[in-house]
Amino acid sequence: MSTEATDAMVELEFAVETPEAQAAEIQEETSAQVIAQAREFGWKTEDEWKGDPPPDGFLSPDDYLGTSLVQAKIARKEAADLRAQMKVQQDAAADTTSRMERMYQDAAERRREAHEREVTSLREAQRQAAETGDMERYDALAKRHAEMKPPEPAQTAPVSSEVTDWQARNTWFGIDPYATQYAQAVAGNVAQSGGDAAKQMAEVDKQMRQRFPEHFPGAKPKPQRVDGGGLGTIASKSAFDRLPAEAQRQAKADVAEGLYKSVEEYAKFYEGVFGND
Repeated sequence: MSTEATDAMVELEFAVETPEAQAAEIQEETSAQVIAQAREFGWKTEDEWKGDPPPDGFLSPDDYLGTSLVQAKIARKEAADLRAQMKVQQDAAADTTSRMERMYQDAAERRREAHEREVTSLREAQRQAAETGDMERYDALAKRHAEMKPPEPAQTAPVSSEVTDWQARNTWFGIDPYATQYAQAVAGNVAQSGGDAAKQMAEVDKQMRQRFPEHFPGAKPKPQRVDGGGLGTIASKSAFDRLPAEAQRQAKADVAEGLYKSVEEYAKFYEGVFGND
């Protein structure tokens, strides 16, 4: 065997980690995380300690984290973190609802204006029919006017069927406070990235099965992967293509109703309300 081949095999041997080496790396990373968490809650090495030694002696990071006092501190911090996360999600939901109300108010105003234009047109046509003595046309226009329905008032933000169906399937929601708050935070993050209700529920299902497998028979926790591209990121060529699926359906419906000239006009107004976040 040539010297070059021997050197290549030696390099390959060092390049490929053995299972033992991989296990050692994992253990080292875990130990570093434990030490970091212990330090966060006040743990110090014997060399770093100042003053009289602690009553229970110097503890390892694991033992320190296991004490009842530190466990209580950890529980309080987790509860505070959950409350903060819940506040962020609630604020995001309130903001989304407020923006949707603006969309509904705009649609209601467009319907009112269209109704007034039609009424004005009918009255002008009735006047012309009366001036020419065309009573048959006058009566037909009067009947049409009487049968006109008033414009629909502004709607309120609806609860998506995907959300209600999901809640019916997941009976733990609203009962387990930690799982409920985590699910709401996940949904809020997806919503802020532009994901519609279907995307939100899909991501919640995925995350909850990993984080709270006890609520999903047969589910096993899996390592979390970082979403490098960002949730709900969609490559698009037009403002309409960038809309969530539900907004695209609404755009088509509003255009068909005559409230907007095109789906692109709807999309531009939508982006003006919701921005690009």
